[in-house]
Amino acid sequence: MTDLLKAVDSKLVSIEGRLSNLETTSIDQSDQQGTVAEMICHSTDCEKPGENNNLTTCMICYKTHHLSCAKIKTPIPVFMCQTCSGTLLNTPNEVKEMRQTLVKQVNDLQQKLATKSDVCEKLSIENDGLRSKVASMTKELNEAKWKGFTGPTETIIFSDSMLSELDPQKLQNTKVVPISGARIKDVHNEVRKPEYHGSKFKRAVLMTATNNVSDAKGDAETVPDMINQYKDLVKDVKAIAETVSVSSVCPRLDDAGPVVESLNTGLQILCNDVQCEFIDNTPSFTCGDGTTNDGYLVNNKSPHVNKAGLNKLARNLKLDLKDDIKDVSKGPKLKPRPDKRGAGPGRPARGARTPADERDKYSPIQYNRDGCYYCNEGGHNTQDCRHRHQGPLQCGYCGDFGHKMKHHYSVPDEY
Repeated sequence: MTDLLKAVDSKLVSIEGRLSNLETTSIDQSDQQGTVAEMICHSTDCEKPGENNNLTTCMICYKTHHLSCAKIKTPIPVFMCQTCSGTLLNTPNEVKEMRQTLVKQVNDLQQKLATKSDVCEKLSIENDGLRSKVASMTKELNEAKWKGFTGPTETIIFSDSMLSELDPQKLQNTKVVPISGARIKDVHNEVRKPEYHGSKFKRAVLMTATNNVSDAKGDAETVPDMINQYKDLVKDVKAIAETVSVSSVCPRLDDAGPVVESLNTGLQILCNDVQCEFIDNTPSFTCGDGTTNDGYLVNNKSPHVNKAGLNKLARNLKLDLKDDIKDVSKGPKLKPRPDKRGAGPGRPARGARTPADERDKYSPIQYNRDGCYYCNEGGHNTQDCRHRHQGPLQCGYCGDFGHKMKHHYSVPDEY
């Protein structure tokens, strides 16, 4: 826009100077005759030939015109035809008006640009404020979600249902993420969730592939694929934890023994390659004769561990237990039994504890303890007890666990 204004100003100065020279310059009519192409009248309404004595020449376009057509009696030194005089006399005014219009437009555009700049600056400040608020809210959300687990001293455990009975309240600085029925890919999908990437953990423990071994059905050819899945899992876990520990698959009593052995060997090699800790549970779950210790398993057909096996795993994984904690399991899940009788005079409701003095009055020796751990009945082992899945039975008289009301030596008649 500035270059255009300069060009207009230059054109205006040139035209004004030319007009000024025309007013003071005398042109010899005879000198211009040699430049005239044709001795005819170039007026619009005439265009007829003429002689030198009755023609005059325009000093601008050098075209000849009859004296009568030019409305003059004798030739004059300074003559301009109607076309040239109209163009030259009107051009300076038009240029000036055009220049004023352009200057006004430029000023308007500059004002609009300044206004837009102010608006953009305000929007930029507002945008920075909103970004700061979003970052602050995101940080607060992560802190609220990971309250107690945001520092670099915590341990996080990703596992399948092998550690589902592990009680997090008996651990300190530890978060347990058990996924029932999970395969390696399921644990990997859990690790990829954004909620685990808000903080850096001191240590991450991986215990999975139990169900992958069950799916293999004794086919050891599936082990390389499991190792590759585990490799990808460890890579993503390293992004959220400073150190990673990989637990081996526990020995089993079914036909998956060769697959477990091959998989644990591959996991040990993988941990050496990616510089992770490998926790081998095989020695802890194997007897001196090389057989699997069934005292740590639920039964011969299940790969899951019982309470003793769970406590052994917790110590193998080097979990941070609270003081004086020896059993890390959640304990038996007791189903509330409906009290059809209700409480009466001198008789507490079913499941309520009888005061110690009342118990002692009726049974100085509370009950005879010589049977199964879960029900105190004889004729079977603890592993074969039909109550083992729900835990020790609760006595309806004293409220203690591991026996029935009939095992008391003396029970009041109202019971």
